[in-house]
Amino acid sequence: MSRYDQLVKHAIYMRGQSTRVVREIAVYLQDLEVDILAQLENGLSSPRKSPAHINALLRQIQININQTFEEIGPELKGKLASLAEYETKYAATFLATVTSQDAEDIVLLSRSALTSLVTDNPFDGKILSEWITDQSESMRRSVWQQVRLGIGQGEDVSQLSKRLKGLTEGAEGAFKLNRRQTEAMVRTAVNHTSNEAFRLTFAENEVEKYQVSAVLDSRTSKTCAGLDGKVFRMNDPKRLMPPFHPNCRTIIVPVLDDEPFESTYGDWLKRQDESTQRNVLGPARFRLWKSGEPLGSFIDNEGHVLTLEQLGVEEGISI
Repeated sequence: MSRYDQLVKHAIYMRGQSTRVVREIAVYLQDLEVDILAQLENGLSSPRKSPAHINALLRQIQININQTFEEIGPELKGKLASLAEYETKYAATFLATVTSQDAEDIVLLSRSALTSLVTDNPFDGKILSEWITDQSESMRRSVWQQVRLGIGQGEDVSQLSKRLKGLTEGAEGAFKLNRRQTEAMVRTAVNHTSNEAFRLTFAENEVEKYQVSAVLDSRTSKTCAGLDGKVFRMNDPKRLMPPFHPNCRTIIVPVLDDEPFESTYGDWLKRQDESTQRNVLGPARFRLWKSGEPLGSFIDNEGHVLTLEQLGVEEGISI
């Protein structure tokens, strides 16, 4: 397997890790939604629904939202720190495999560097804690707005529940919106963590350059498509690093011996055996692709999400 093929396969595994973390964080959101609906049920059971009463109820809901995201914060940081540790080990193992360096000579990122990578390095202009705070506030605003609109239209708790879930015609759905935004935040944070752990580990081991490698399909942004194949120096203060936008799937690959890669994900897929192709695309996309349809979307198969421990066994990384 070529160096590029190894890194692409690993990037696909990382998308599975992104899905795993999204699912684990989603449990907090599901519990929060149940609690908010219970608060509405209790708070609106009384016939007394003055503006002051409604505002007091909304403030209680805000406390609940804030507390939930305060719990999500350290949970997400811990998961990202574990991913960062895995990625520095994978990067080191990769370097030992494709270069003449002894494995004992490869430098791993320290625990403090891994922690700083997760908590202090910004992505898309904000550090992780700011993303979490902003998402908490975004949910508060959308829930307050939807509840006030519903009450203003005479809706009962059952109807408010449908509105918040996005089941009312014309209503955006505060719960649905929050889930989508939180998922984008988590996937973007995973991409950032993976790429930064790679860059810093490669830089520590005197790799001087990296190449941007985008997913070239119908979902690829113009920014990522335009940067695909570009080469930057690891420590260039003007370097461009993914993620370039929310839900970014672009990765970096090290440039060794001053030989950039010329393959794309599509090229890589064609070189794989049928089992790998099916696992990457899923049964339906695989059939379309084999029948001659263009590659529509190159995403992880959510039916094959591994734990970090399972991934370590698959890739030979000690956890």
